[in-house]
This record gives sequence, C-alpha cells and structure tokens, in this order.
Amino acid sequence: MDSKPTNKKKSLIGSVVAVIAFIVAFIVVKEFKSIWYESQSFKEASVSVTSEVEKEIQSAKSQATPEKSTTEILIEESQKKINSTLDNSATKKKKLVAASNMFFGAYFLNTRTRPEYCSKLGVNISEFVNEYKKVHHSLFVSAEKLQIMDFKENGRTYNIDKFYSLLSPAGRKVIAQVMKDTAAYLKTNEIGACQSFAQHPAEWAKEADLSKRAPELTQLLLSY
Repeated sequence: MDSKPTNKKKSLIGSVVAVIAFIVAFIVVKEFKSIWYESQSFKEASVSVTSEVEKEIQSAKSQATPEKSTTEILIEESQKKINSTLDNSATKKKKLVAASNMFFGAYFLNTRTRPEYCSKLGVNISEFVNEYKKVHHSLFVSAEKLQIMDFKENGRTYNIDKFYSLLSPAGRKVIAQVMKDTAAYLKTNEIGACQSFAQHPAEWAKEADLSKRAPELTQLLLSY
C-alpha cells in the first residue's frame, strides 16, 4: 500500500513524534540516567525504566477509545510531564540537560529503534533515517555535547552505542505501540506503516522535524 502522508496522516505523524520526543525521552532517558547514577547498575536502571514504560502503555491502553488511541493518550500525559520537567528545572543547565534527554529519546527512536522494528518486518527505512539525521544535525550536535557533559559530571563515560543499548528494551515497547497505532490511522498493518516510511522518507522526516513539533526544546538546545 502506498501510504503517502495526507493531511490526516500528517497529523498522526505529529502525534507519533510527540510520543517519541516526550514520553519516551522523559521516562526512558531521564529516569534511566537518574537510576543509573544512583545505583551504579546498568541492568537495574534498564529493567526499572522498561517496567515503568510498560505501565504507562498499559494505563493508556485501558483509557483508549475508538475516538482516542493509546498513542494519543500517551501524548496528552507526556505533554504534561514535559511541561512540568522544564518548568521545575532549577537552573538553566538542568533545563538544557532535560532538553537533551528529551531530544535523545526522539533521536534514538527514529534513527535506531524504528528502523530495527521495520527491519524485522522485512522493510528497510534507512532513507528515512538518513533524512531524519540531516534535518536534526544541528540539534544532535548541541544535545550530544550536553550528554557528554552530564555523563562526565556524574562520573560516567559517554558512549552513544552503549547508551542506546541500555535504553532499547524500553524503546522497543514504545515503538511497537506507536507503529500499531500508526498502522491503524493509515488503515494498513504494521508492515504497511513501515513501507510508508520507506516510500516517502523525506516527507516523514519533514513531519518529524522537532524544530516544528517542539520549538521550545529546539530553542533551548540551540542556545547552548
């Protein structure tokens, strides 16, 4: 199926990105790092955050209706959390690190977890990944500098691959739900949803542009 973004489908993609940028980033990245910094245990942090994400998804599922999907409920909850996190950050540095955490939640889901998910379904979305990276290059540079600083200040060595590997169990749970709801909006199955990203990579990357979807987050990161 050629699921090219229409106006309704573009709205959906905005919703998908909101989930990735906010709920995953807030719960997965922030909470993982908090537990890790306190416990010294990679495994404990990864397992704890994965369990928390599963609870969030199950709670949203229980509230879902034919008019409002699980993903849309997650968006509403995540928006409240992101606003609270940024508003309650005591210093500019803490707010910047929070913004970086949120960015990496979105970045990992779009450049690693989503393509891994689609690859298992036999669909290659590497062109979407390339387009997404191009759109977000400046944000990535700023966000990564903040991660390196935060890791160092907490006695850790930044390694992007290890960082991702510890977050990926939770990310896989989220992307499975997101893609299920994406498929429903596109009136296809999960393979068809992946094929849409493969067939229209530039369009989906444009829809996923965080400078449009999360302008305050973007301004914060680019101010660093």
